[in-house]
Amino acid sequence: MAITARRVRGKDFLVKGTGSSTILGQTSGTINLTCEAIDVTTKSDWPNKAYLDGIFDWTVSLEGAYIVGDDGTATGTSATESLGPVHNILAHPNVTVSCTIDGDTYSGSGIVTSASVSGEVSGNATYSVEIQGTGALTITPAAS
Repeated sequence: MAITARRVRGKDFLVKGTGSSTILGQTSGTINLTCEAIDVTTKSDWPNKAYLDGIFDWTVSLEGAYIVGDDGTATGTSATESLGPVHNILAHPNVTVSCTIDGDTYSGSGIVTSASVSGEVSGNATYSVEIQGTGALTITPAAS
C-alpha cells in the first residue's frame, strides 16, 4: 500500500475544552509528548549508555487572542471557552482536552497549571494556557 504524504495546515490544529467547545481565539497550540528515559547503563555497556523507556507524559500549550462575551462573563464566549475566564481557571483547574489535527483526535484529562493574559498598547490582548495531562492521552485516527 502506497503512503500519500501531504502537509497539514496549522489552522486545522484545534483544541477543545470540557464540553467539546472549541476554545476561541486560538492562534497557536502545541501537544508535547514525552517519555522518560531510564538510565540502565552498566560497566559492560562502556563506552555507550543504555536506556529503557519509562513513564509517558503529555502537555498542551495554547495561545490566542483574548476574547470576552458582550457581558464580559464566561458564558461560553470567553477566549478560553470551556476552561472558564482566565482569572477563574486556576480555581477550577481540572479539564478535559481534545485536540484535532487533520482529523486525528488526541484527548485526555488535564490540569491547568498556568494561565496568563497580556497586552500591548498597539496590539490585541492575548492569553496563554498550559495544561498538564494526567493519565493516558488517547489518539483516535481520522475515519478513512
